[in-house]
Amino acid sequence: MIAMKVIEVVMDSISNMPIIVLKDRSGKRSLPVWVGMWEAGAVAVQLDGAEDEQQLPHALVKSIVDELGGRITRVTLEMLPGREYVGSIHIRRGGRTVKLEARASDAIAVALCAKAPIFVSEDALASVSRDGYEGPDWQDDAAAMMMEGPETGETGPYQM
Repeated sequence: MIAMKVIEVVMDSISNMPIIVLKDRSGKRSLPVWVGMWEAGAVAVQLDGAEDEQQLPHALVKSIVDELGGRITRVTLEMLPGREYVGSIHIRRGGRTVKLEARASDAIAVALCAKAPIFVSEDALASVSRDGYEGPDWQDDAAAMMMEGPETGETGPYQM
């Protein structure tokens, strides 16, 4: 697993869909995660450090975990067949760690809210990562990959 952080939310000019861009700690590799408008907004609010976090479901998740005596320790992203990601939220409570599956965008937003590290599997990173992310020019190739789309039935329950 490679440690990554969210660097920005951008709009893909080809698909007109928001993309959450993660970058590894060395700054050499980046990972695009296409999300819906609402999910992009939730992540953007976390990145901006807005004070009205109690209104967001991701803050509610963190509050519930905190109130039950747990701690969100990390979030992981892995690749499913068909270029779809699945997220996992790792919660530590009473000497036990529980791993909950979530949509990648929700897992990222929870990680930002809980100030938990984000890790991406090497397979997921290798499949779509781009070296030296610099902005919109990089998006054209990644958008073309997304437009190919997964084959029907390959992504399981995680459809956009």
